[in-house]
Amino acid sequence: MTIDARLAVATPLIREAGELAAGYFARRASLTSETKGPQDFVSIADREVEALIRARLAETFPGDGFLGEESGGAAGERCWVVDPIDGTNNFLRGLPLWGVSIAYAIAGEPVIGLIHLPCVGRLYTAVRGHGATCNGEPIHVSRIGEFAQATILIGLSRRTSPDLSLEMIETALRGGSALRCFGTCVVALVMVAEGTADGYFEAHVQPWDCLAGLLIVREAGGRTNDIPGPVMLARGGPLLASTPALYDRLAAVASARLDLAGGSADRERCEGEPASSILDPARAAPTSGLRCKPAMISND
Repeated sequence: MTIDARLAVATPLIREAGELAAGYFARRASLTSETKGPQDFVSIADREVEALIRARLAETFPGDGFLGEESGGAAGERCWVVDPIDGTNNFLRGLPLWGVSIAYAIAGEPVIGLIHLPCVGRLYTAVRGHGATCNGEPIHVSRIGEFAQATILIGLSRRTSPDLSLEMIETALRGGSALRCFGTCVVALVMVAEGTADGYFEAHVQPWDCLAGLLIVREAGGRTNDIPGPVMLARGGPLLASTPALYDRLAAVASARLDLAGGSADRERCEGEPASSILDPARAAPTSGLRCKPAMISND
C-alpha cells in the first residue's frame, strides 16, 4: 500500500487513540501506575492506547513492522514506531502536557509523522517532502537566530549523566535565552516546528519519542541532527532540533560532549566504549581495555 493509504488510516487512528487516552486522563486518579525507572512511569492508559494502535495497524497493514514503547516489537525495513503517551509523568499528575506519537519509517527514516495533543485539540502531521501542518494549516519554524530572543527547551534524560545537559543549559542562560523543561519530547518538538519555541536538546531519546517529531520539524523548515535510521531504532541517541539560524551554535555546544550522529555517547568520558554501555550499562555487553572517567548514571 502507498504512503497516502497509510496516512489515511493513521490520521483517524491517532485521533481515536487520543480520545482513549483523554478518557483515562479524565479519571487518572483511579489509575494504578508502575515505575520502570527513576521518573519513568507506565499505566494501563499507556498499554491500552498502544494496544489499540498496534491492533489496528496489524489488521490493516499486516506486513508492516511495529515498535512501541510499552510492547516492544521488531522494527523491520518498513515499520510503525509508536509512543502511546509521551509525558506519562505529566499525564499522571494532571498536567495537560502529553501527546500520542505515530511514525511510519522506511529503513529507519520517518516518512510519516503524526503527533496528537488531545488536551489542546491539535494534530500535527508531516509527510516527507510535503511540509508540515497543524490541524490542516501549514506550520513553520521561527526565524529567531539570536540567543537573547530565543526560547530553548531542554529534555533531561535519566539514561545519561546530567552533566551532558549542563553546558547547553548554561549556554542558553548566559546567552539570555528563556529556558523551559516540559518533560515531553513530542510537545517540545512540535513547539519548535510551529515556532512557539526555537530549539530543543536532549542528551538521549528513544525512537518512539522522536521519529514523528523529527519529521515534523524538518518539514516545517527546521534543522535536526541526523542519526542513521538503524542506529536510532536500535538504541536511540541524542536529539537537537532548532531554527536554521540557531542550529550551528547549538550543535557546537552539544558536540563538545556528544556525537550528534549517534556514534558515541560521551566523548570526554570514554575512548572506545560502545554508546549502549554509556546509555544503559545494565543492558551493555561486558567490555575490556576501556579507559573511562566515572560518571553519574541512572538507569531507566
